[in-house]
Amino acid sequence: MLGGVHRPRPRNELVEVCQILGRYIRFRKRAAREDPHLFGPESGRYFLETLAEERRAVEIEAALRRVYGPPSPGETSPVARVWQERYPEFKSAREKRKWVKFWFKKSK
Repeated sequence: MLGGVHRPRPRNELVEVCQILGRYIRFRKRAAREDPHLFGPESGRYFLETLAEERRAVEIEAALRRVYGPPSPGETSPVARVWQERYPEFKSAREKRKWVKFWFKKSK
């Protein structure tokens, strides 16, 4: 029919979804081993502890403002520092892409 040329096999979307799901599961397990406070079974508790720590920082900041007045313009808020210390933040989109590529390459 086509002069001896075989037609390409049609895409099997179910297989592709299963492969993606498998990669996600491997990624999740590896991430849980590396950073259990972010991805592991205790991540919910860690998040709730962060919220409680943030509330304490807000209370402390309010008390300090009453006594000493507003902070200087360049000073970062202790509330912001709570989240920065407990959860890593990428400095650029390039750094984030590099981290994601690293994890997906490692999970294969």
